[in-house]
Amino acid sequence: MNQIFQFKGIRIHHAAIDMRQFDDPVATIRDWHVNGRGWSDIGYHALVHPETGEIFPGRTWDRTGAHDLHENDCFGICLMANYSEELPNAVALGSGAMLCALVSQLVGNPLEIQGHREWDPVSGVDATDCPGLNFDMDEFRALCAGYAEKYKFLR
Repeated sequence: MNQIFQFKGIRIHHAAIDMRQFDDPVATIRDWHVNGRGWSDIGYHALVHPETGEIFPGRTWDRTGAHDLHENDCFGICLMANYSEELPNAVALGSGAMLCALVSQLVGNPLEIQGHREWDPVSGVDATDCPGLNFDMDEFRALCAGYAEKYKFLR
């Protein structure tokens, strides 16, 4: 197995459209990133189904992401819904939060968890709504911390 990239943080995104309309939402995002944007692979490291919470692999964990315009040394997670138009459900939030706790522990230190909109060095904060206007990052970070404390996956 390849060594895990030393991520500096975790960046949370949403798809900004309802990916449930596609038969294979991960393949749709991969096609958009590879053929639409010309990237070598899907930009996110993991994707979360908005209803079932199922976690799908994206870019391999030994590679930098392609999910932020100016900083891609963070682990990228995409929740495959539009959280400016709907509320995230507990199952999707739980899966995403548990994944954040796991990634932090695999890297070996607590990683800062930010929504895409919380960090943009060129355009400034709030240049994007991502991960959606209805996505409460403070609540999500608290959920992540709870999972990290409760499960302590690798300790």
